[in-house]
Amino acid sequence: MAIQQLIALIARYDPEFPQKIRGAEAWTISEIEKLAGQPLPPSYREFLAAMGDTMDWLQPAPIRFDADTLLRYYRAESWRPPAGYWKIGLGENDPFFDIYLELAGSSEPRVVTMPRGPAADFEIYRKSFRTPVAGSLEEYLATSAFRTARLARLPNALRLASNDPSQSLLASIAPLLASLDLKPLWPSNDWVQTFASHGAGVIATQFPHSVLCIELAADDPETLEQIRLTLLQNFTLPHVFPLRGGILAG
Repeated sequence: MAIQQLIALIARYDPEFPQKIRGAEAWTISEIEKLAGQPLPPSYREFLAAMGDTMDWLQPAPIRFDADTLLRYYRAESWRPPAGYWKIGLGENDPFFDIYLELAGSSEPRVVTMPRGPAADFEIYRKSFRTPVAGSLEEYLATSAFRTARLARLPNALRLASNDPSQSLLASIAPLLASLDLKPLWPSNDWVQTFASHGAGVIATQFPHSVLCIELAADDPETLEQIRLTLLQNFTLPHVFPLRGGILAG
């Protein structure tokens, strides 16, 4: 029921969202599964049933996720990814990066992106182009919703980043933010974590073999600065990207 939890989460920001989305028809989902050549992951099947026809304003990337687009793709393209991979979104912009679910070494599929196939040697193709996007489908959608419906509406924001991909830092974020009353939100995981308080929000991301990136947003510059200084006292985050609002010097 992860997608239903997602819908309930988004409804906190947009109470009419559950009425504005539409699921794909059952026969369409069955046809996609047949053409994919392997059973669809439960979370993806639930997603299609809940919002496979329209996602309303929920748009994680310039990608087409609707079932009709996927169905047309599968009917026109004979190439299929190997077992454990499902193409779930088609990129709209060049070079047509598509979204896949990837079941590899985790309890549920991760979300990754790769350019438009087909690929004669999928393993070489995967090693060359695969980019991690999210720890799960529900987290991918929930993080996008949180960024759009909450962080983007806070007037002060910046982004911080480390410069050492060998240091695994994500697990250390939550205890620090707890001291500022920033609480973790479902469905945070080992790749992406979101936090919220009454006047601020944070998205912290660290994919395997990548640096830690943290998006901060707050109602006022003082709160933003307090979060920034707390993080800088504990991590080396040399890259600072002001996004909007009044960023205090320090």
